[in-house]
Amino acid sequence: MSRTAVIVCPGRGTYNKEELGYLARHHADKADLLMAFDAIRAERAQETITQLDGAQQYSVAEFTRGDIASPLIYACSVADSVSLSDDIEVVAVTGNSMGWYSALAVAEALSPEVGFRVANTMGTLMQEHLIGGQTIYPFVEEDWVDRPERKRELLQIVSEIDAQAESDLALSIDLGGMLVIAGNERGLRAFESAVPKLRSRFPMRIHNHAGFHTHLQVPVSELGRAAISSEYFMQPARPLID
Repeated sequence: MSRTAVIVCPGRGTYNKEELGYLARHHADKADLLMAFDAIRAERAQETITQLDGAQQYSVAEFTRGDIASPLIYACSVADSVSLSDDIEVVAVTGNSMGWYSALAVAEALSPEVGFRVANTMGTLMQEHLIGGQTIYPFVEEDWVDRPERKRELLQIVSEIDAQAESDLALSIDLGGMLVIAGNERGLRAFESAVPKLRSRFPMRIHNHAGFHTHLQVPVSELGRAAISSEYFMQPARPLID
């Protein structure tokens, strides 16, 4: 009897120090797949995925870059999906943020190689332009009890700052008890000054992140559309949940 599963492909921030060497440890049997990914990186004179995964030590400054984090996370996600047991029926695929690029390949709307090209292209474009930034702030306490009124207050602060001249600020991700706020430097600084410091960590800027999921990324989106042909895309073999 087969089992059913929904695959959720992760976004940026999921290849960390603990994941260094993940491909070598878990997917050494997928040399052909990884070689294809490495060849795409080599076309752009970028360090290959196997070289990055085989680094002696993890560097936050390096491994959080869009042109490094995105292809690494994509490679791990797709390799994991290929490793699923034959008795598991995938009934749907979804993905968070850049994980949507992985989801397109896992659902077979893109081939693994073309999906890698898409993820690598978009990650590189994001890093090259790095428009705006992101900060994280919780609306729950350490007990993780939902506080919708606090969430509303924080979103009201975001709205008021965004209405100010030369300030851009918006909700990027509602992250289960925390808000990821995106904006330009003026907007982010205003938000960080308007909310109290919590647990010696928050508000917490996310290193090497741009103002994802907001209108700030329109220029990058346009560059991506110009670089990636619509002919790459097919009808998925598995249902995709946006």
